[in-house]
Amino acid sequence: MSRPEIQRRLNKAFVAQGAQAILQPTTPCKAPLTEEQATIHIAGQEVSYLALANHTVSASSVGLPGISLPVGLSRDRLPIGLELDAPLGSDRALLDLARRVEGVWGA
Repeated sequence: MSRPEIQRRLNKAFVAQGAQAILQPTTPCKAPLTEEQATIHIAGQEVSYLALANHTVSASSVGLPGISLPVGLSRDRLPIGLELDAPLGSDRALLDLARRVEGVWGA
């Protein structure tokens, strides 16, 4: 499937759902310590640290605007982020939404 076709389908899904953005954790688990970066554990399975980018790569690889916001710390005091991805061409709306989310989260 071509990049423009993926963009079209994703934009269609945003419209169909009446969604301004998709919100998800920036990473599927807490940030690893430096010495843990070769492999990490997600849901009890050992995976490459590259899996940390899974949530951010999807939209950005097809050119959709996205932003990651700091929203707190884990129990281990490691950063936790919230990823917001939006339809193609909605960069300004996404930045406005990000400002509002920061206001709620106090980031």
